[in-house]
Amino acid sequence: KPNLRGRKFLYRGQSQDYPKTCTPNLFRDESKSYFLDDLIWSQEMELLLLSHPLVRLLKQGIEIMHDRFSILMNLGGLAQHYYHKTCFLDLTSYTNAAKFFATTNYDSNSDEYHPVHKTDKLGMIYCYELQMPGAFSYHKGYALSVIGKQVFMRSGAQHGFLLDMDKGMDLKTMPQVKKFYFRHNPAISDEIFKASNDGKKYF
Repeated sequence: KPNLRGRKFLYRGQSQDYPKTCTPNLFRDESKSYFLDDLIWSQEMELLLLSHPLVRLLKQGIEIMHDRFSILMNLGGLAQHYYHKTCFLDLTSYTNAAKFFATTNYDSNSDEYHPVHKTDKLGMIYCYELQMPGAFSYHKGYALSVIGKQVFMRSGAQHGFLLDMDKGMDLKTMPQVKKFYFRHNPAISDEIFKASNDGKKYF
């Protein structure tokens, strides 16, 4: 698995602890029980990704010394990284990426991240323990999967992994997950933001 050598945990950074569940964006609207519209949009994005010449080439495979090598791509995970609603929750193997998301807020109007300066709410980091050898096996209600390096650079820059979760699953209640709270400090948020080249490092 890429980016996992010598690592025991995956991480998820959030600028605050949302009061209800920690669940994929597809399931966050509790009043909604019909997901076909969101899934159609996501699968349209997957078809668009498949139309890219390099994606087609890597999917078909490259012949080297009479062996054909193809790249496994999680197209649903890539759609998630480009703002589509899916049943995936983002995790990372890179602590600096988790710190970035834990100390910034996303502005959907400008499509930009900004460092957190308000100190009235606590930020948090989820630590997801990789319980080998079955960490990437299917478990009841969830499965961990790799995005890895792809033609599209965002997932690789974020060292991204995906937790495929059924409706009703909650990251907060999983036994292999621990939560760590911290108080926001504007100077530290600015320092992390600057180290990320104002977020460009991850996007």
